[in-house]
Order: sequence, then C-alpha cells, then structure tokens
Amino acid sequence: MSFEEGLSTPVNMKLQLIPVLQHMHHDTTTAAMVRILCTQLLKNYPAARDFTLVILNTLTELSLATLVDIPSQVSLVLDAGYSDIETGIIKLAKRPQCWTNPTIERLVEIIQTLPLRRTPALLHVLVILTRSPGIVHSHHDRKSKLMSLAHDMALSCNLLVAVKSVQIITNIVSYCYKEGLPVSPDSIFVLEALLLVLAVSDTTTPYILKTALKCTVSLCQSNLSLCSQFVDLIGNQMLNESNTQSALLCEALAAIGNLEPQVLKPFQPSILKKLNHGHYNQSKTMLYTLLFQIHAGSNFAQSNFLQYISPLNSIPLWDIYKVARSAARYGHHNICLYILNNISHKICSENLYFWLISFQYLSQGENFLKTGTEGENRNVYIENLEKSITCYCKALSSLKAANVFTNQVIEYVNLRCELLQDVSRLLATCNSLCTTPPPAIASTVAQTTRDDLHRFGHITTQLRKRSLEFHALIESYDRLYELCFDLDNSSLLNIKIFKYMSSLLEYSINMIVCTNNQYMEQPLLDIEDVDSLSLEHKIMIKYCNEILQLTKLNFNAMPKVITHKKINIVKRQCQILMDTPMCFPRFIFQSLQSTQIKLSIQPERKFNTQGTETVTIQNSHELIIKVEGVIEKMSRVPQFRSIKNVRIHLNSQLLMRSVHDASKLPDASAVKALKQEVPAHNDFFTAEFLLSFQIGGSHQIQISASLVDLEDKTWHTGPRHTLTVKVHDEIHHNRPGVSN
Repeated sequence: MSFEEGLSTPVNMKLQLIPVLQHMHHDTTTAAMVRILCTQLLKNYPAARDFTLVILNTLTELSLATLVDIPSQVSLVLDAGYSDIETGIIKLAKRPQCWTNPTIERLVEIIQTLPLRRTPALLHVLVILTRSPGIVHSHHDRKSKLMSLAHDMALSCNLLVAVKSVQIITNIVSYCYKEGLPVSPDSIFVLEALLLVLAVSDTTTPYILKTALKCTVSLCQSNLSLCSQFVDLIGNQMLNESNTQSALLCEALAAIGNLEPQVLKPFQPSILKKLNHGHYNQSKTMLYTLLFQIHAGSNFAQSNFLQYISPLNSIPLWDIYKVARSAARYGHHNICLYILNNISHKICSENLYFWLISFQYLSQGENFLKTGTEGENRNVYIENLEKSITCYCKALSSLKAANVFTNQVIEYVNLRCELLQDVSRLLATCNSLCTTPPPAIASTVAQTTRDDLHRFGHITTQLRKRSLEFHALIESYDRLYELCFDLDNSSLLNIKIFKYMSSLLEYSINMIVCTNNQYMEQPLLDIEDVDSLSLEHKIMIKYCNEILQLTKLNFNAMPKVITHKKINIVKRQCQILMDTPMCFPRFIFQSLQSTQIKLSIQPERKFNTQGTETVTIQNSHELIIKVEGVIEKMSRVPQFRSIKNVRIHLNSQLLMRSVHDASKLPDASAVKALKQEVPAHNDFFTAEFLLSFQIGGSHQIQISASLVDLEDKTWHTGPRHTLTVKVHDEIHHNRPGVSN
C-alpha cells in the first residue's frame, strides 16, 4: 500500500491501483487497513474530483463485500456532495439490513434539500430500502420522517418524483396490511390522486403509468377489499375512447381480476361494447381476458355465445390465437374450440398445423367433459368421458407429429389422458355393484382369506385394482415433476394439483377397501401461500376441496362394509373431477428456457468386433471413472430456478458371470450404487469414481446426472450414459494357451 501513499507515485497510476483494493475483503484486518488508507487519501486530495469518486467507489465495493461500515460509508458518500454519487448509494441500498435509522433519516433530510431533478435517484434508494421488513417496521408510522417525505413528494408536479414516492408508500402500506398494522387513509388517497393526474396529463410516460399501476396491483394483493375501489377508477379510464394507454390499463385490470374476478362484473356490458368498436386496437385481446376472468371456470351460455365471438372477425389471426390461448387458460374450451376450428386451416406450416389440430382436440375433449356433467343421465356423461379420452388420444398423435414439443409436454398430456381413463374404469367398477351381485362362495372366500370385504364379491378386488392404478398415476406425476426443471412455477403447480386430485381419489377408494384405513394419511397439497395463487389455480383447488369433503363422509362411515352410499360418493367425486376445468397453464406449450447437461466419460468406450461398447479390465485392478460435464443454458426470461450443485449417480450391475470365475461371491455383491454432489464452476463440473470388480464377467455401469437447486430440490434432467465393462479373471487370463 506504500505505492498509494508515496508522493513519488503519479496520480494516474494511483487512480489505477486504488480500485484493486476493493478485492482485499477476505481478511478483516486487511479490509480495515484499506479503509483507513482510503479515508486518509480522501482527506489528502479533497479537491480532486476523479480521485474522490474512485476512492468512494472502492470503499463502497469493499463495504458491500465485508458487510461492515455501511452506515459510515453512506455518510461518507453523502458528505461528498457530488451530483453523481447516487450510484454508490444505490449499491449500498442492496444491503438494507446494514442501514441504521439515523442513516436513513439523514438521507431523508438530504433529499428534502435537493432540487427536484436530483430527487428521483435518491428516492429510488428509499424504494429499495423499503422492501426490507426491518426498515419498514421502524418507519411505518405516518408521522415518521420517511412517510412524511413520501406523502409530500407524492403530490409533486414532477410525475417521476411522485411515482417514486408512491412506490415507497406502497411498500410500507403493503407491509402494514400483511402484519395487521394501522394504515392511514391518506396513503390510499395519494395513489388514487396520482392515477387521476396521470389520466389527464400530457406528460405521462408508459414507465410512469406502468409503475403506478404496479403499485395499485401490489396494494390489492395485500388487501383484497381495495380491488373494487381501484377497479372503478382504472375501469372508467380504460373505457374512455380518447385514452391512448388503454392496453396498460387493461393489463392492470386483468391483474386485479386475477385476484377478485367478481369486481369486474359491473364492467361486462361496457367491455362488450368496447369490443364491438369498429377499429382494431391492441387492447382487444386483453378485453377478452377480462371477460374470461369474469366467467372463469364455467362455459359461456349458448344464448350469449354469439355476442362474445362476433368481434373476433376484426382481429388479426395471431391475436385470435392469443384469445384462444387465454380462453383455454381460464377453462372456456367451447370458445377455444370455436376459434381453433376457424383458424387451423389457415396455417401454412406443417408443424404449426399439427400443433393447432392437437390444441383443437384437447379443447374438444375438455368441452365434452364440461357438457357431460351438466346432464343427470348417467349414460350421457360416461359416453362423453369416452369421447374425451378419444380426443386426447388424437391430440397425443398430433403433438408427436408436430415435432416441436419436449417429452415433458407430451407426457403432461398423456398423464391427463391416463387420469381420464382411470376415472372411466373407476366409474365402470362402481356401476358394477348394481349389475353384478357377489357370488354364493363370497362368504367362504372371506373366511379363507380372513378379509371380510370379500363378502361383497368382485367389486372389492376391482376397487383395489383401481387404487393401484391411481397410485401408479401419482408416481408418474412425481417423475414428470422431477423432469421439468425448465417449466415455470405455474405449470409445475398445475402438475401438483392433478397429482393431488389423483391422490384424493386413491385415498377415497382406500377408505372403502382397506381394513386399516384409520392409519392412512390424508393427502396434502404442498402450497406455501394459497392467497398468492392465480385465478385458474384457485378454481381447480376449489373443486379439489369438494372432493376432499366427500372423502370425509366415507371416513366417518361404517368400516369393512361396501354400501351403495359409499360407492355413490366415489361416483360423485368422479363427476366433480370431470367437471373441474382443465386450465392449461400460460407457458406449458412454450419453451422459455432450456437447460441441458453434456457429459464426457473416461475411460473412453471402444467398440469390439460385435459392435458393442466395452471397457476391459482385470479383476485385480480398480477402474477409475472420470465424469466431466458442462451445463448449457438458453433462456428468453430470467431463470426460474438456479443451480446449486450437480449430483452424479453411478450404478454398477453384473450382467453375466464369467464361466471361469472361481469366486463364490453371490451376484448381488456385484451391485454398487455411488453418488457425488459437486458444485458447478462457470457451468463446468467434474467427478471421479473408483470401482473394484471382484467377480469376473460383464458388468453394466449407468451414469446419470441430476440438478440440485437452491432449495435442495433434485431434478432428474439427465442425461444417462451406459458403459459395459468386461472383467477378466487374472488367474485364468495368465494361463498358457488362454487368449482373450
């Protein structure tokens, strides 16, 4: 550090050497020495602007790395008084847990003295800080300096300053709602006033309006009672024909409608009127989304069907497809089917044609289920269930022909088809109780097997088979979930819900045919925050709760007896499952990101005369297997989940024992299962395994890789490699006249 202090070192060299000091944070003593040195240099060169900025930036990076002296660093940066110090303050705001109340109050006092042109950057610092619960808890009172500043600035004539202040108020008020703390009515009023000003102001930019609308949605998420209040305000602005920002307003209404769809119902006539407007604008697709949210979970009435689909004639084909996709998302498969029937023949690409045909079959299958449960005729809904299964089989064929979807998407549709098939078989089994009475030998079989449920005949055996089928389906959903590392959270939750439905039906069947049902655990849906769910997931979970309530009736009924009442409950549960709208997730058929692992395995595999890959080794030697891999990532959006480690699995199994092997070890001793969990440095990882083979013959080694995310969840993404090892018996190999 003598170079920086020495007078013989040129100033330009010091400017290049000082930034190196920010990396000296691995030792507390060294970091303290660096801070003392830089502070002394700052005093020695008070008038050198470039020198001061370099030192301040170095100390800021050092404080962020060591998590010490952040309050004093904030004071140091603020005391410098330069117009471009906001960058350093914003960096320090990313460590809000290290800020003290006096430091925040000092920042508030400085903001009050600055001109408006410099205020937005420092207000953004407060926006970042108020995302921390600890800071908000200390300044949530209306009389605090932070809240007083935010309310005063929210009424500023500078719209950027006003919207930044509203962001601060929103962060604090949202925390108060979640924690049950009192909220001043003025805090809601300032946001309403800002929205009204933005509606009539000529200087409103899309960024300012979008930020204000995000604050509105955030407040509605914290307190659902505010939804109707803000919907009235935003809806009236959206319906104004002269409003050029109607697309953003529609997005905000859709976000609020995702929380409370009923608050949109008063605007339904106005939305239909705006849809039938002569000229086309970008907000029409969002207006359809609002209609779908109002009627989410139920088909449109046939009498009103035409007034909803007639405006589609004035919309381009791509936007018509977006309307169909939105209809499928909220369970309106009759409208989706109508749209796809009209546009599927207008596609010039073969792959896209097969995709639209498969989408059409999926919607048709779900539409059959919806119409099948509306009638009371038992034969009608069973017949429609069979038609739905047929449509799903056709959709699977078209999906494979499209050749643009991953195996996970195809398996997702396939499991939905299997679920419907299991429900169909379960209904047939339940109906057989009335048509096939137990045989005369049933009592004898019950005594022989010591199972009283066999007194009721074949239905006991059939119901237990149905239970095993649902259990296999649950395991298939588990395997699918572990393969979907690249799916968004909404699609993964959709898989969880269908697995939960299958678990409920299995649980309901076991309540009837298991003799020890009092020891069975009720299936649970693993969801952290139910209130944060999207509208389509809330609808599906509502039907799941209905199935669960019926299951409890069988739990309280007389055990070891199969009655018509119990069977009718199971049939009613099947009808509820059929009535549950299949809400296709927004991104289930899109590839937003791709994560692939490529492995290189040593020793390299060599082909023998038969064309198979083998590695030859003596049984007295040990085999070193080195696995190297690289992770390839491609994403159009921020990564849904981050990779913590890579887990390498190695399984070795004896395929064929050598005829010359003299060992008496059983074949089971040749089965080995090893695994290593290694970190990925710059998306590269390596692992080594040491294997010994005591039994001569052919061994098969399978090597696979899986990902571990930051939540320690394992994702079996693959790939899987197979290596054949031929182990020679050294004693036999060394005999004269013996060749390989």
